[in-house]
Amino acid sequence: MVLCALLCVLPARALAASRQESILMDDNQFIYSGARHVTRALREIKTLGVDRVKVSVVWSLVAPDATSTSRPKFNAADPAAYPPGAWARWDRIVTDATSLGLKVYFQLVPPAPAWALAKGQPTQGYPWSQKPNASDFGKFVQAVATRYSGTYAGLPKVDYWGIWNEPNEAAWLNPQYKTVGGRQVDLAPSMYRRLVDAAYRAFAATDHANDTLMTGELAAKGWIYPIPFVQELYCVDSRYRPLTGGAARRVGCPARGDRATFVARHPGLFVPTFAYHPYSFDRAPNLPMDNPNWISYANIGRLERTLDDCFAAYRQRPHGGVSLYMTEFGYKTDPPNPYVKTTTAEQAEWLNESDYIAYRDPRIKSTAQFLLLDDKPRAGEAVGSRAYWSTFQTGLKYANGRPKPAYGAFRLPIWLPDPRHGSRVTVWGQIRAADHSGRQTAELQYEAGGSHRWKDLRTLQTSSREGFLLAHARIGAAGYVRLAWTDPAGKTHYSRTVAVS
Repeated sequence: MVLCALLCVLPARALAASRQESILMDDNQFIYSGARHVTRALREIKTLGVDRVKVSVVWSLVAPDATSTSRPKFNAADPAAYPPGAWARWDRIVTDATSLGLKVYFQLVPPAPAWALAKGQPTQGYPWSQKPNASDFGKFVQAVATRYSGTYAGLPKVDYWGIWNEPNEAAWLNPQYKTVGGRQVDLAPSMYRRLVDAAYRAFAATDHANDTLMTGELAAKGWIYPIPFVQELYCVDSRYRPLTGGAARRVGCPARGDRATFVARHPGLFVPTFAYHPYSFDRAPNLPMDNPNWISYANIGRLERTLDDCFAAYRQRPHGGVSLYMTEFGYKTDPPNPYVKTTTAEQAEWLNESDYIAYRDPRIKSTAQFLLLDDKPRAGEAVGSRAYWSTFQTGLKYANGRPKPAYGAFRLPIWLPDPRHGSRVTVWGQIRAADHSGRQTAELQYEAGGSHRWKDLRTLQTSSREGFLLAHARIGAAGYVRLAWTDPAGKTHYSRTVAVS
């Protein structure tokens, strides 16, 4: 006989991250689809418990004459100066999302219009991300920020902003570096610094300076790894001293290393909110990558310390340290992609584990799911080839709309840090899809090994604003546990089933 007794359910105030938002991004569903599809997709992610939809505002999609190398004559800082209908898809998103109770996060991204780019064929990455003109970018940001200020044309306000995308990846910003005398000299950090400067000035000019403004959006690996990229972005050496002289000039930093001047010239760098994409691909989120400069969930503390040390180098010490926002993350799966190693069951498990890791870190303010639906294979490539499968199969659903195991696991996460039976088995979970305005309820269920019968152990309740649960249970023998939650319509949803050994 198995004795199972719930020992405690911690109240919301005791939780590590009670205000950690859930973000979902899928541009194919939200900016490259028709109006009805967009509305349906927004409703669906709302039912999954997503707090905020992340959407790319693509510079070249709104800019006039985007394929011309000649700069058009127009007031690029004025949203009314853009072509008719240029903003329609983003107007629809903010309007529909707001009506559904979803918050919006706009990320300002390339491709840039050709007239805002350096001339000539790049040796790294794509032409549409080659040396973008920071002044032009700033005017584009000002136009977007003006339109979504909450006082323009009756449109709702957007208050979350990401500046560029993966600036340490050549596809998004290039050239990343040049070789001088056989030595790599990084170029992308200084280019990105100029983009951040221009964007911050635009936000400050449009009453968005108190919004959540995020630098970073770094790739976990990139052409330049996150740690050296951040150090060069902040113009510090490996010991976190401001660079001076030739070492500074080589990476586009001021030669004098004057702290006060650097802070005054680059205020956007000292807004203590940093966005990150902690991909670990075919590896569980608790397993560090072979290169310690590749920052995943397993060693996220190293990025936190690096950011704190960069701020401290300029005598900036925000209370609680620099906040991290995980703004893109997921696992490609086989099926359908035969070139990855992660199964759909592992995807579901590892998404839950990553959420638990994030929950334990009070500096992480959001988690993210990249893609609702898998990308389709790349058109024009040989069917079945690596190039054909070079898109992202990180969705909660297959491209045909059929849910993966991750779909239910995302709605109702569960994680056991130590899944062995005993007197005090810790069970963590989240009733992500519940109404968080009041007390939320779920059942902790147990199935004894070989019994094929689920039994309710006890009702768990939480008043957490994100639906987090943390409980300890006495489980006297091997078996299985899961969470069960009944939605307002009367349908019961289940978490993953977790084996207890």
